[in-house]
Amino acid sequence: MTGPDRFVASLDQQKQQWSFVMGNVPFPEFGQRRSVSVVVRRGLVLLALVAIPLAGHAAFEIQAGQLAADGAKQGGVAWADFNGDGCLDVAQNTDGGTLLYRQQVTDGGACGGSFVQVRSFTDVKPGRSVVWGDFDGDGRADLAVNHAYRLEVYRNTTGEAGGFDSAVAFDPGNSEGMAWIDHDADGDLDLLVEDDGYGIRIYINRNGVLSENDYIKIHEGDRNGEYLAATDFDVDGDVDFYARRPGTGDTDAEADLFVNDGKGNFSRSNAINEDAKNDQKGGVAFCDFDGDGDFDLVRTDAGTIGVFEFTKDGRFVLRQEFSGSYVGVACADVDNDGDEDLFFTSRGAGNSLLYLNGGGFAFAQGNMGISASGPASGVSFADYDRDGDMDLLINQDGGPSQLWRNTQNDDNYLQVSATVGSRDAVGATIRLYNCEGDAVSGVREINGGMGRGSQGTPFAHFGGIDPEAVYVVGIKFVGGKEQRHAVRPSELTGYQLLTVAEGEESDISLCTAETDSDGDGLPDSIESGLGTNPNNKDSDGDGKEDGAEVGADPAAPGNRDKDDIIDALDSAIVDSDGDGVMDEEDDANADPCIPDATNAACVVVSDRDQDGIPDSVEEGLGTNPDNKDSDGDGKEDGAEVGDDPAAPGNRDKDDIIDALDSAIVDSDGDGVMDEEDDANANPCIPNSSSEACLKVDSDRDGIPDAQDIDDDNDGIPDVAEGAGSGVDTDGDGVPDSLDLDSDNDGLFDLTESGADDAALDSNKDGRIDGGFGANGLADAVETSSDSGITDYNGDGVEDGQRNTDGDSIDGKGIPDFRDLDSDNDGLLDVIEAGLQDPDLNGHIGRDMPAVDSGTGLAAGAGVMPPPDTDGDQVPDYRDLDSDNDGIPDVIEAKLPDPDNNAYLGNGRPPKVDSKGRAEGAGVNPVDTDGDGTPDYQDLDSDGDGKNDLVEAGGGDTDGNGRVDSFTDKDGDGLDDAISPLLGGRPLALPDGDGDGSPDFRDIAAAGDEPILQTGLEGVGGCAVNSRAGFDPVLPLMLGVALLYLLGSRRRDPEESSL
Repeated sequence: MTGPDRFVASLDQQKQQWSFVMGNVPFPEFGQRRSVSVVVRRGLVLLALVAIPLAGHAAFEIQAGQLAADGAKQGGVAWADFNGDGCLDVAQNTDGGTLLYRQQVTDGGACGGSFVQVRSFTDVKPGRSVVWGDFDGDGRADLAVNHAYRLEVYRNTTGEAGGFDSAVAFDPGNSEGMAWIDHDADGDLDLLVEDDGYGIRIYINRNGVLSENDYIKIHEGDRNGEYLAATDFDVDGDVDFYARRPGTGDTDAEADLFVNDGKGNFSRSNAINEDAKNDQKGGVAFCDFDGDGDFDLVRTDAGTIGVFEFTKDGRFVLRQEFSGSYVGVACADVDNDGDEDLFFTSRGAGNSLLYLNGGGFAFAQGNMGISASGPASGVSFADYDRDGDMDLLINQDGGPSQLWRNTQNDDNYLQVSATVGSRDAVGATIRLYNCEGDAVSGVREINGGMGRGSQGTPFAHFGGIDPEAVYVVGIKFVGGKEQRHAVRPSELTGYQLLTVAEGEESDISLCTAETDSDGDGLPDSIESGLGTNPNNKDSDGDGKEDGAEVGADPAAPGNRDKDDIIDALDSAIVDSDGDGVMDEEDDANADPCIPDATNAACVVVSDRDQDGIPDSVEEGLGTNPDNKDSDGDGKEDGAEVGDDPAAPGNRDKDDIIDALDSAIVDSDGDGVMDEEDDANANPCIPNSSSEACLKVDSDRDGIPDAQDIDDDNDGIPDVAEGAGSGVDTDGDGVPDSLDLDSDNDGLFDLTESGADDAALDSNKDGRIDGGFGANGLADAVETSSDSGITDYNGDGVEDGQRNTDGDSIDGKGIPDFRDLDSDNDGLLDVIEAGLQDPDLNGHIGRDMPAVDSGTGLAAGAGVMPPPDTDGDQVPDYRDLDSDNDGIPDVIEAKLPDPDNNAYLGNGRPPKVDSKGRAEGAGVNPVDTDGDGTPDYQDLDSDGDGKNDLVEAGGGDTDGNGRVDSFTDKDGDGLDDAISPLLGGRPLALPDGDGDGSPDFRDIAAAGDEPILQTGLEGVGGCAVNSRAGFDPVLPLMLGVALLYLLGSRRRDPEESSL
């Protein structure tokens, strides 16, 4: 029987869902038949985890007594070869500490599968996350473990169990999730930690040194921390991460995706907007379930598991929801069929479950012999016995943990190890290709932490491959460098493991050394891809061998006529269309009129409407081959096309040829027939005096655009906005004369023009409210009514459009409304306006955002009033010292100002591009103390309790952190006493300890009192100071004791690591 015995479909109109039930369905791979129920609700497939499990073929066997630590456990497990003997060892978290197991090696040197406990780390208990990473680059895997209020990094100094020293110990604020990540692509592994209410931190690796106070904060926390997964999900060469936080009461859990911009800066992405379904904790993992070359996402909850596909439009879309209460999650290709499968650990008394992937999110439960019931936490896959299939370790809670060995033992696998220097290339992504360059697998990774505090195999495992075939292993290392290496898995001695180091020269020579059955110089696999005959050295029979016609590079085979047929298949002795040109030289083998329309074969071709144009040519032109006058204007198509169909007549030079552009129709009513009108839908082109044009009123001020000298009522005359020449500064399709935000920086042109936008635009729509004369320019911005001369400050003297920094290109000034960095401090206007610009291209949002076709405004644009941090009436985007602490913004952004004039680069103004940006402009603002307030707005940038103004060498008699007796004659926001252009003297910016970091951003500058930042705010003691990470009551007591023990010795932060 080929189908189910029973099929029932029903529609529940109230719930708007279809239900399908198939009975007695055969599952031969599991040796049983089962009933399956599927619910489809608005395109979403829902599968019930409570269904009867698909028992049958038992590929997994329990390894009794191995890694079977008993007792309570709430954390993860992690695999690594810590002693360098070639066999994977295990670190396992329990409530009593972290257990280290070494895998025994047999007398013959094989990995025997017998594990012995060699050490217990009890500094951190109960253990939560455990991850391996060679952070000091010595070739030995180091270990990071955390629990509620302790984080330890153990340096592996000898490769022996007794050689683990505590490299650094932190006191976080109830951390759970953790992963190793090279966030800035500098070659060193940094440590990513989800740190409870203190947010998400990355502890920076300084050449093998980690320090508690040396971190960047990615996200402010407002509730307990939870688990995370770090993966380059979009395969762009930089590692991103996804973090969960449990809910509180009626508040659902958060679920946030943070995207790396390639420079180590993270922004929260809206690529996934689905929060968790409840307030319970869970695990997360990235896996390529549909094999399309990017990572999809799975997230567990207490009641609902979500599986999300990462789609080609850059969003995560929910594809499946499983019901059930599960905690840990791991993925691997357990049945070696090429698709990654899923395993979930149970939250309570139920079973932990394996779901096999039939491809493209087609999951079916099939435990393959695994029988694990009761609560569990972390789970992880690895091929510990080196037989080519993935084994499973489950960290059972309240009972012995379970090691399940996969006994399939087929050779249809390839393992790939990628290294950077002497360490695993954590964060690298790997995919398989054939010799033609086509992907033949999904993508895998070298992972630094995922699931529920766990870490899987340090290798990338590929199942479902042919060990006798040749594969090209493509590796993208962190930073984006790509390498390709060809391999035939069966030729790898013993274990089919390929090891590739970053920097090795790519080698795909094996592809060209394949079988060549016909001896034409092309391997059979290449010929299969090209479509040539691998058993005939001259596939097109023209006397030239395929190898010679293809050439040296099969990826760019010879194609003399540039058509879609390569020379090896395009005969040099056959003329298919009889036009006198052999196929190999003819780019239209079936059209006798190409390339020569005058040859005899072309002359006798079909011309059904007798207009002098062959039917095939008319089809290409878009004219009607059955109507000799396609546009109905009384002129035949042949006459309008002319003698050369390749250059058909087009009198108005638009994109419509004359044969389709009527000489008797005036589509826009401007008095000019379409054939003579290059803008058939615009009544003002070419006749701006037409009656139809005179009725157009873009800004609806009652004055038609033809008489209106300010068509969008933004206070800037059309002539200044390039009307008539179609100037479109931001390239959004809306010309500046109609665009209320011409540079797409999120600020209205009215705001940037120099006019008083607050007084003129009460409804904040970017247009002046009213008071227009006959010329359509608001009287309030003119020297007098209908003068047409702008006077923005009301002094009766003509003003041009504001150009804050005075920059220009070829002598033409770049006014603020077209300038992406109006004050030339290196910080983009969109950033200083408080808006998002994750790609730092100067435009609001990512790339070029979609805009309203009538106003040119992107979503979120139109900030009124723009931020003015220091309240000096100069908004930050025009203010050279936004917080008035005496330190120019360009300095606080860590940008160069060699001539000390508060402008980026040399000169005032410096040399800029056409968008008003000096070289180096467009950076994320620096936030030294990680408090969420960037330095250019922060009066205490390093959070040491001392005002930047004082630490920069200035006076502050009132202690408010801002310049005393502030004056600003030139209106640039910089105090005159500090401005060198007004005879002032910039602050000295002392560097007391000579470490290259000025005191205002150096927490350990000479003369500073030692400060202990514990991250204990609100946890014991009283939160007197609101500065994130600093709680002065309990920490003060601890600090005094510590200083006493250390003899009050002052130390540099980097020296404080153990």
